[in-house]
Amino acid sequence: MDLMDSSRALLLEFYEHAPCGFHSLDPNGTIIRINDTELNWIGYSRQEVVGRMKWMDLLTPGGCRVFEKNFQRFKTEGVARDLEYDVVRKNGAILPVLVTATAITDEYGKFLMSRSIVYDLSYRKQGDRQFRDILDAAPDVMIVCDGQGKITLTNAHVARVFGYEPEELRGKPIEALVPDRFRGTHRACRERFFCDPGVRPMGFGMEVNGLRKDGTEFPVEISLSPLRTRDGQQSLAIVRDVTDRRTVEEALRKSEEHWRTVISTMAEGVVVQERDGKITTCNDRAEEILGLSEDQMMGRTSVDSRWGAIHEDGSPFPGEDHPAMVALRTGERQTNVCMGVRKPDGGTTWILINAEPIFYPVSRIARAVVSTFTDITDRKRLEEHFMQAQKLEAIGRLAGGIAHDFNNILGVILGHCELMAMEGPDGEQTLQHARAIKDSAERAAALTRQLLAFSRKQVMQLQPLDLNEVVRRLTEMLQRLIGENIELVLQLDPNPGKVSADLVQIEQVIMNLIVNARDAMPKGGRLTIATKNVDLASDYVGFHPVVSPGSYVMIAVTDTGTGMNEETQARLFEPFFTTKELGRGTGMGLSIIYGVVRQSGGNISVQSEVGRGSTFKVFLPRVADVTSLEEKSLTPAHKEREPGNGTILLVEDDENLRELVSSMLAPIGYTVLAAASGTEALEIAEKDLESIALLLSDVVLRGNIDGPELARQLRAKRPDLKVLFVSGYSETFIAGASEPGSSLELLEKPFTADDLRQRVRLILQKT
Repeated sequence: MDLMDSSRALLLEFYEHAPCGFHSLDPNGTIIRINDTELNWIGYSRQEVVGRMKWMDLLTPGGCRVFEKNFQRFKTEGVARDLEYDVVRKNGAILPVLVTATAITDEYGKFLMSRSIVYDLSYRKQGDRQFRDILDAAPDVMIVCDGQGKITLTNAHVARVFGYEPEELRGKPIEALVPDRFRGTHRACRERFFCDPGVRPMGFGMEVNGLRKDGTEFPVEISLSPLRTRDGQQSLAIVRDVTDRRTVEEALRKSEEHWRTVISTMAEGVVVQERDGKITTCNDRAEEILGLSEDQMMGRTSVDSRWGAIHEDGSPFPGEDHPAMVALRTGERQTNVCMGVRKPDGGTTWILINAEPIFYPVSRIARAVVSTFTDITDRKRLEEHFMQAQKLEAIGRLAGGIAHDFNNILGVILGHCELMAMEGPDGEQTLQHARAIKDSAERAAALTRQLLAFSRKQVMQLQPLDLNEVVRRLTEMLQRLIGENIELVLQLDPNPGKVSADLVQIEQVIMNLIVNARDAMPKGGRLTIATKNVDLASDYVGFHPVVSPGSYVMIAVTDTGTGMNEETQARLFEPFFTTKELGRGTGMGLSIIYGVVRQSGGNISVQSEVGRGSTFKVFLPRVADVTSLEEKSLTPAHKEREPGNGTILLVEDDENLRELVSSMLAPIGYTVLAAASGTEALEIAEKDLESIALLLSDVVLRGNIDGPELARQLRAKRPDLKVLFVSGYSETFIAGASEPGSSLELLEKPFTADDLRQRVRLILQKT
């Protein structure tokens, strides 16, 4: 025997008796060679296997499918390593093996056969024993079940909890450990655990009653977790006795009853919702605010269509944007969200809501939300009143600015007309034209006074007035104004207090109210004018934030006309808003009334109902002065022109008006130094301030220095300097320029030459 034959014999001897298995497969997977070791493992003879059986025939059904895929890939790749299979022995026992294979090919790369090495993995039984030790060391009952829910393994702890020995439970369904009434629920949960791929990886838990061997019941918590073994899908059930926890829960329940008692007495509404949005708790205040009973809320969501939410602009509040839903979805607290709730009676309640999520202790997933909310309907009403007042105030400032510029233009028209009449040709026709121009300008000036009254910046001629006397003086004209088909009724307080107001403006207020009342009664009716002394307390002031508490005299105008709806009342005092057809009013009347009343320190309110008439109530502050209307002195209409003497520093940014004023003063003897701005006036005064007898300045000037600021700077150098302002604005605009002990005077625009000359002469004559 040569060396080659000797080596081949040794190799064959090792191949047949090695501690691992060897086999070779042809391209079809049929066994063409196998050693004695592997034959002993599988329990078949060589005659039964070689050339007669495929190796995949020795595997479990699942292993056959895996091997078939692996074998096709192996014939292409040439190598397969560490593949695990379960071999079925001839006696039916399962042998776990590990296979590594190498492909044998011809010189052209064609697959001829495979050579495989097979290792026995039954040593893993030692690992199973370690697994059993781990189960026994667990503090809870540990049960391993197969895919049909039959118990294959339990730990020793099952004897102490359920009273069974582990061997007694092997092969029984796990439902045997729960009472009959819970078995259907448990089986359904277990089947869902095995069938639902979304549930299985995370495990599954349930709370039921456990059933001991002696028939007694106790509360348990069962958790299912997946196990992957060679025998198929299995599960590990962890069963925990929760008797002690139930005791704690009972104590918690009593605590919750105490908590419910507490929230039921809270001033805020409280609603508790579970994760699905369904309400589980609400207090009495929540029922009161929302206008719903507990039965109407329990089990419903906070975005139920029967009481859906709305935004502040009246648009629907989407359910997903509800603070409670956002808190549940994001786990973040939602604070101070304003929303309106439609009540079953059709009304709207405005609430300010805060939503606080409650979390599961471990996952930090929001499981519920507590919403607390406050009824802010009254506050919203006050805010709307305030916003309305701000709106009117802004429009008033606009009207005041327009009136200021308009006054300058009117001043030029009136002044030149007056000079034309006094110094122009003597023709009668010229004088008539001049008077016509002057009359038109005066009518425009009256319109300006209306704008200023609306803006509450008109210079007011305040005097103590008895509203009864004002009404009586207007009675005859009012009767003609309203017509014969309307009955005029006077209900005057016998002893009304006096008010400090402008007579012309108050008459205008009354006339406008009467005209509106007349227009509301096209078919006739009754119009009532009433006066009364009233004291406005804090409860009235609370709903009218622009009014101060105190003593007032009320004049009310009531009609029996068509009345107004809420929408019309909300816009009643807006400029240019009118319900009349085109050509029957501008919508400025009530706006002007509002401006006059507010400038007089009073307030106006409206009560109206469609088809039942309207009542306008004007409240003016009551004063102690008792001077009567008849005692009011009249201002002389005209004074003869007298010569003037002295130097006047004239500051006016309107060139035409500046030239006009100069032409009014210079011809009668005054020296006029004209300046177009405060800066230019300071430059002129710097040359010879001592020679200037009077500063005559507009209040509003272009540039950084206005009239009051110019007066302050000049008086800082010459405290005795006399000052006369001209403006269409009220005296409040120049009050800040007054120094202690000084006197600043105002001449209202538009003015005549006589008005200006007389005022200048009086100021210069003062010591």
